[in-house]
Amino acid sequence: MIRDLHILPYYASYLRILPHCGIITSAMKYIISDPTILSGMPVITGTRVPVARILSLLKEGYVLEEIHSQFDHISMETLQGALEEAATIINTSHGSHVL
Repeated sequence: MIRDLHILPYYASYLRILPHCGIITSAMKYIISDPTILSGMPVITGTRVPVARILSLLKEGYVLEEIHSQFDHISMETLQGALEEAATIINTSHGSHVL
């Protein structure tokens, strides 16, 4: 579980460079980085929705339920899982437990 969900959105731009660092792996269930989808930008698996967009909406003050209503083709479970994986990516890349 993410300890500090309120700071996760501030890492949205950081996630854009991670595909080039090899941190997003095939072991991830909810986030994928594929060079043929949005030039490799991390997206929610099975969609073209950038994870950074979800984080930006959180930063703007939207709650997850409101985000789900905008992207109703993505289940709440998937949105929550993507946020968990984003936190894992950030923690792994920092070498310490940030979130």
